[in-house]
Amino acid sequence: MNLFRSVLLICFLMAMTVASAQISFFHGTWEEALKQAQKKNKAIFVDAYTDWCGPCKMMAAQTFSDAEVGTFFNENFINVKLDMEKGEGLAFAKTYSVNAYPTLLFINPNNKEIVHKVLGFRKSDLFISEGKVAVSKFGGSPKEAKKKKLTKSKKQKKNKAETSTTSE
Repeated sequence: MNLFRSVLLICFLMAMTVASAQISFFHGTWEEALKQAQKKNKAIFVDAYTDWCGPCKMMAAQTFSDAEVGTFFNENFINVKLDMEKGEGLAFAKTYSVNAYPTLLFINPNNKEIVHKVLGFRKSDLFISEGKVAVSKFGGSPKEAKKKKLTKSKKQKKNKAETSTTSE
């Protein structure tokens, strides 16, 4: 019995690790996503898809499940998946003129305007590049880039301190 519980616990922990290593999509209405994005000062990434779309399924299986993609998108966006043929997706498709799949939209939650639009399948590295473009167009800089800048400025300060010490 203890072995069963241990195996069950390990499986659960592995599942949690896998789940955290992918894009985490917002569960709620479009209006709730807009409010959440405004509150966190993030743009919204929308995966506009259909059930029958092969490239949409490839994005979900390959790109959205990539750990690096998950980390970048979860830190920089409120992520939303909308089926363009069901529920809120029907009105969304009309509002944003979505007629090809997948359509990957990056939307400013304050004025509901598209800041960046991508059509078709993207591999992980290209998808992260598109996300970086969207973040910069939204008026920010990717969280990942901020970390690099901090490290770089610390190195510059250290080098200046060493230079002033050696020149004395």
